[in-house]
Amino acid sequence: RVFELLASNTVVISNFSRGVRVFFGNLVICSDSPTEHRRQLDSVCGDEIRYRKYRLAGLRKVMSEHTYAHRMAYIVTKLTGIHTDVHRPEVFMLGIPTSLAEARHMVRTFERQSYQNRTLCLVGSRYSEFKAPHICCVSSVGEVQSLCAKGSFIAPISADDYYGSNYLTDLVLATVYSDVPVIGKGSYFECLSDTIAPA
Repeated sequence: RVFELLASNTVVISNFSRGVRVFFGNLVICSDSPTEHRRQLDSVCGDEIRYRKYRLAGLRKVMSEHTYAHRMAYIVTKLTGIHTDVHRPEVFMLGIPTSLAEARHMVRTFERQSYQNRTLCLVGSRYSEFKAPHICCVSSVGEVQSLCAKGSFIAPISADDYYGSNYLTDLVLATVYSDVPVIGKGSYFECLSDTIAPA
């Protein structure tokens, strides 16, 4: 039940299991020692931000690697000898920079993403210097919409914000278990002096 519990976005405690450790590493509190269980629980649950990140990492792991779709793709690969992977929709990151500095920031955001099936669309012909594989310059937002095939997504980005490496991954994984037309991040953080805090 470890898979289902992690997919339910909860902290999982288990007796020690080599299989659990191999599959999930430290994403499951896994030990035969009650003292160690308590120590790890205190570490994970004693800080709200760490607790939320820990749960998200477990959810991301299961949804990225351990759904029935992943198991079926593995079986098809073994039976046919042809590598088969789980379909991941294309995401068009849409940026509307007002300066070259903002365009550079958006390119860095795009390059930071762990999600592979993505394209960055910068609105404005003056940004043609950034054209590269998976980066295009368009004249309008409508042009981006015309590029989108059925089943693809548009993810607007702002030069004012920082986006972590799993930003697109988490949004796309949410489409696996939700059928809503729009998905966004429900929480964000701000930099306060030398610390990061929920905004």
